Amino acid sequence: SMLNQLEKEDPVPVAWARVCDYCNSELTNSWITVDGLQAKVKTDLKLDLSVEHLRAVLVKFNELGACVYHTEERLKNRVVLKPRLMLECVKSLIYDRE
Repeated sequence: SMLNQLEKEDPVPVAWARVCDYCNSELTNSWITVDGLQAKVKTDLKLDLSVEHLRAVLVKFNELGACVYHTEERLKNRVVLKPRLMLECVKSLIYDRE
């Protein structure tokens, strides 16, 4: 599989680091679809990553805490780009301020 092939390479190749930096600095949305991210990466970074390759990148970013991405069928098309913001929202739902 693509993930197994990528795990044999460097932990975070330079192209992946560029994608991570781009997501953290250029994208202001808190989430994006995988297709939307693929299109932005192709247009803005001139990186032509297949959806399969991008999903493998997102799995690695999820492991590193750079985004929230899950491969389950219902969740695999969405990427949370701002995990801290998501955590703050969840915290506000479960934390009693009084």
